[in-house]
Amino acid sequence: MERLLLSSYVLPLLLLDLMNGGLMSQAWTVPDCTIADSSLLSNLSFYVPFCPLAPGLHTFASCSNVKDLTQTLRAVPWDIQALCLQGMVPILPAKEFARFTFLQLLRLQLGTLKITSEAFQGLNQLQYLSFEHHVPCCLSLLLPPDALEPLTFLSNLSFQGYCLNYSQNIQLPISLRHLALRHSCLRELQELQGLFSNLVPSFSPTASPRPWSPFLEVLDLSSNLQMNQVGVRALNGLQLHSLILDGTPLNALGLLGSGLLHLDFLSLMGTGMEKLPGNVSGYFELRALDIGRNGIQNIEDGDLSSCHSLEYLSLQVNSLKFLPIKFLNALPQLQRLNLSMNKLGPALVLIDGLVSTNLRVLDLSHNELCVLGAFSFIPQLEELWLSGNNISNVSSESLEGLK
Repeated sequence: MERLLLSSYVLPLLLLDLMNGGLMSQAWTVPDCTIADSSLLSNLSFYVPFCPLAPGLHTFASCSNVKDLTQTLRAVPWDIQALCLQGMVPILPAKEFARFTFLQLLRLQLGTLKITSEAFQGLNQLQYLSFEHHVPCCLSLLLPPDALEPLTFLSNLSFQGYCLNYSQNIQLPISLRHLALRHSCLRELQELQGLFSNLVPSFSPTASPRPWSPFLEVLDLSSNLQMNQVGVRALNGLQLHSLILDGTPLNALGLLGSGLLHLDFLSLMGTGMEKLPGNVSGYFELRALDIGRNGIQNIEDGDLSSCHSLEYLSLQVNSLKFLPIKFLNALPQLQRLNLSMNKLGPALVLIDGLVSTNLRVLDLSHNELCVLGAFSFIPQLEELWLSGNNISNVSSESLEGLK
């Protein structure tokens, strides 16, 4: 196949790579597709804006205005590692990608889709699969129960802007570690059990006798604007590292009856909460909690009593005007604290003598601070962020003890 070099904006890049002594990077076009080495993606991002790649991938193809999928794929090299498709394709036929045996990332923006059972046959190396629709929610996506079975190495599966209302009992690969369902039609967490048959263990007498073990690490359900209920035992038996519920109206207290067995990190950014979810933090003994972009104005001592296990806490972009006296004492494991974009100025009162031996990073950016207090009671501090304030003078006493 003749490889046509991209127009003049690419040629200098190729020469530059050669002059630097590196291997030559290639880029060329075929009808509606750009094909290139991943090292050139930052220079081509204006022309292929919908094709972000995962680390470690070297060759990619990005095709837009796709209408005849079979014809488009004929021009794509069989040995590419990443493929991004954008257009309008109503049906994904069987074995359409079978010749791309080295493909590790597949990103699909193809409108309303009906996917056949063997559409992903042959993609034995695929690790990242995403279905994306970025215009207002939501398009319909029909995914057969066995559609993902050939993907034995799949680790990341993402749906954005799609409704899966007509898809039921989808079998997730046990290699899956990250599942995202963003901007969807979910109304409550319990619907996930109907969508994905092996997400949580089944106790039905007709269930498969094979032993079940939790495999998922990250569950991202952000921006589901209709999801306001959890449901009893909706996440029964799951052991997650991270649960992301940003931009949902869900009440975090509902997670206490969800059957979730383990959770390290909970993100509740932009959920409208006005109070620290201490009960949830204590119940799961969370190590990290992000409650930025909410309406929290005050933190009481009682709110902190269940947060003793936290190592990371983000309260950025709230309306905090002061911190309780026992704030750091109540968080003995805390290593990173983000208080940026609050209203803690003009003078932040940090009580001397309440020593925090673990805090390494403190972000006080954009807090209307005029006076810098003393930080001698945080002797292990390694990073102190103060940008966007009104500080005009820094005394030696302020930084005393920060070795």
